[in-house]
Amino acid sequence: MARRPRHPQTPLRSGSYAGPAPGRAASAGGRHVPRNVPAHLPPGRDDVCGVYRTDPAKIEPLRDKIAPAAGVAETFAALADPTRVKIAYALCQADLCVCNISALLGVSPQTASYHLRLLRNLRIVRYRRQGRNVVYSIDDEHVRALITMAVEHLSHR
Repeated sequence: MARRPRHPQTPLRSGSYAGPAPGRAASAGGRHVPRNVPAHLPPGRDDVCGVYRTDPAKIEPLRDKIAPAAGVAETFAALADPTRVKIAYALCQADLCVCNISALLGVSPQTASYHLRLLRNLRIVRYRRQGRNVVYSIDDEHVRALITMAVEHLSHR
């Protein structure tokens, strides 16, 4: 069954799309650009624009600048796990071996090693051998600052 086209004056719901406005192209520069213009703000929603209008002069210069931020999601995803963020925060305080980390968190050495390996692969932590022990530390000061600021942020709630 074919969809009935919307009348240009019909109010749209948030997230709906009625196609390009009359006389407008469906894409700009090869990118899909929605042209939905809500007739009014949804009740209780003062956090959205009343009219959907983009400013290419603001958007285009940012496209190349935001590309490196894609890798940040992996770091935050790794730190989203409570065990891994506890390990990282503990390592901000002191360098620890796997045995001490597992005792501190109450997990097995195998579990601690698993989480440490994930953090090491993302260059959040690094390790060095001291005799028969493997001692872990935070990889660099940027990571230490990120974790410390996140913990401080929570204390300001």
